[in-house]
Amino acid sequence: MLPGMSRDELVRSLRAALAASPENVDLRRHLSDVLLQVGRAGEALEVLREALQLAPNDSDIKLSLARTYRLNGKTSAAMVILEEMIRLDEASAAARVERARGLFAEGAVEDAVREYRRALDEDPDAADQEFGERLGITSSDADDLDDLDRPIDGRQRISDAGADDAVDIAPTRSDIDFGDVGGMADLKRDIQRKIIQPLKHPELYAAYGKKIGGGILLYGPPGCGKTHIARATAGEIDANFLSIGIHEVLDMWVGRSERN
Repeated sequence: MLPGMSRDELVRSLRAALAASPENVDLRRHLSDVLLQVGRAGEALEVLREALQLAPNDSDIKLSLARTYRLNGKTSAAMVILEEMIRLDEASAAARVERARGLFAEGAVEDAVREYRRALDEDPDAADQEFGERLGITSSDADDLDDLDRPIDGRQRISDAGADDAVDIAPTRSDIDFGDVGGMADLKRDIQRKIIQPLKHPELYAAYGKKIGGGILLYGPPGCGKTHIARATAGEIDANFLSIGIHEVLDMWVGRSERN
């Protein structure tokens, strides 16, 4: 900020510069930072949405947009962006720290601790001392959480700690897609709109404050194709598919069904 210039004057100056150079993404990012500093997070969010439309692959813009969503109380929208960055291997250590903040805001403290530690493993300079203290992490802590929840041999173990008879669920890659499913055009259209497109284009949904999540309940008699189209949905987005039968959940012993 120039000497003698107020923040409001700086905002007006930057908006004037942006009007003269509307394609300048760096200028939009700078304006959004200033707007955040003066407590105008809603305006900052709009500026960053426009910047993302101009530069949809800019990871810095995505990170700034996620942070601004969180500061606007839209944690779910922020997490959509950050998780997509991680899926595409675009997430920096700073992005993982931001995701840890989002997890903490959602009440997932243990997950936030793990994500924060991953960030510090990648880049110790990404540490946020104040946030680390809120998580109960100090610089002298050992890396005692690194191995938690890590899948073994591609299988995710679902169990109580120390249980010997845990249910093992093996994810598989689907080898079919909607081209292998005859008919059911209305259902396919619903799945495309509610599940597939939000996963394929998260930045578009995030720009309008829409979150990815939820699902579709399929019902009908055995053999009508419920599992088949669910597997085809996984194939459409190249996702793992988990098929869990009721026999893998119910148990004769009290408490085990609930645990499973």
